[in-house]
Amino acid sequence: MSLNITLINTSDLGGASKSCQRLFWGLLSSNFSSSLLLLNNHSLDHDFVRSFMKEGPQFLSNSKLARLKRGANRLWKEMQIRQFYSNQPRSFSPHISRFDLTYHPAYQKADILNLHWVSHFLDFPSFFTKNNKPIVWTLHDMFPFTGGYHYDEDENISSHVSYLRKQEKLKEKWYQDQKIIFVAPSKWMYNEARSSAVLQGKAILHIPYGVDTQLYRPLDQGFCRNILRIQNPRLPVILFVAQNIRDKRKGFSYLVEALKQIKEPICLLAVGKKPRKSFKNHLPPGSQEYYVGTITDEALMSIIYNTADLFVIPSLQDNLPNTVLESLACGTPVVGFQVGGIPDMVNNGENGFLAPLRSSESLFEAIELGINNKWDRNQISIWAKTNFSLEKQAKAYIKLFKRIAS
Repeated sequence: MSLNITLINTSDLGGASKSCQRLFWGLLSSNFSSSLLLLNNHSLDHDFVRSFMKEGPQFLSNSKLARLKRGANRLWKEMQIRQFYSNQPRSFSPHISRFDLTYHPAYQKADILNLHWVSHFLDFPSFFTKNNKPIVWTLHDMFPFTGGYHYDEDENISSHVSYLRKQEKLKEKWYQDQKIIFVAPSKWMYNEARSSAVLQGKAILHIPYGVDTQLYRPLDQGFCRNILRIQNPRLPVILFVAQNIRDKRKGFSYLVEALKQIKEPICLLAVGKKPRKSFKNHLPPGSQEYYVGTITDEALMSIIYNTADLFVIPSLQDNLPNTVLESLACGTPVVGFQVGGIPDMVNNGENGFLAPLRSSESLFEAIELGINNKWDRNQISIWAKTNFSLEKQAKAYIKLFKRIAS
C-alpha cells in the first residue's frame, strides 16, 4: 500500500518543530513516503521539505480580480487579529490566518495529513470548510482544544472567558464532520484531551515523542568538560535550559530560589538567554557559572548534556519536553516537578527525582538528592533508547496511518 503523508508545521524552529522533524526523519528512515510543509523554513534543506511562504503564491490565480479578493481577505483577517489578539500574551494564538494551505501541492497530493504546531498558519474557518482528507493531529500543546491558549495555566488568568468559550464551540463545529484522530505525546496531555469538551467523541491516542539516540548518547564526561573548558572537574555540574525565562510556566523563579538553598559549591551550566542578574551571588562560595548562549547544533547539545551531572527542568506545566528525553538519552539524570508529562520520563531514584510539591523547597530537596545519588548513566541511556527511540515512534505512526487508509 503506497501512502503519501504530509506533515504540517508553522516553522522549522522551536520544540514542537523539533518533535515534528524527528517524526519526519523517522518516517523517511523507515522508507515511508512523507513530506513536510512549513509556513516558514529557515534552515532545512531537503527535497521533501516545502516552504509555503516561498512556494505558495505561485499556485494561486494571478488574475486581477483574484488578487483583489485575496488582498481584501488578508486585510480583513489582519484587522481581526489586531483587534483582539494583539493584547493577548505570547501563549495565545488566533484561529485565523491569511493563508490557505489547501492550494499547495503538498496538501493536494497527501493521502493523510499530520498536523503539528500550526498556529498562525492554519486558517480554521477556510481549512475545515474545504478539507476532505483524513487528519492525524499531534498535540504538542492544548491549543487544538482550547479557545486559543496553548496551556490552560494562561487561560485561567484570562478576562475573556465568554470569548474563549465561543471559540471552543466553533472548534467543536469545525471538527464535527472531519475524519480526525488526535495523538497525545504524554499521558497527561492524553487525559487533558480526553476530558476537554471540544474533543468529546473524538479518537485520541497516546504515542510518545522519539529522540535520536545515535546523536544523543553517553560520551566521555571528562572529554566533554574539556571542550566546554569547565575549570573545576570536582564540582557537580547542574544544567538548565532557559530559552524563555520570562514565561512563568517554565518555573524559572522556582529554580532561582532552589539554588539559593544549596550549601556546597556547584558549577551551574546554562543554555539559552542569559538572565539579567547573575546567579553568582546566590550560589555557595567557590561555585562557578557558565553561560553558553542559545545552541542550535544538536551535536553540541549532546556534549552539553554529557558535561552535566544533573539536568534541572523547573517547568510548572509541560507536555513531553524534548530536553528531558535528550538528557536521559545521554545518560544524564533529570530533576523536575511532578507535573505534565515529566513523570512519563522520570522514575524516582532510577533516572532522576521528581519534586512532589510545586515549591522551591521541594525542588531544592530533589536537586540535593540528585547531586548525592550514585547514577548508572549507561542504564539511564538504555532505558531512554528502549522507550523513546525514533524507530519506535515512527512504527506507531506508520501503524496508525495504515489503519486509517484501510
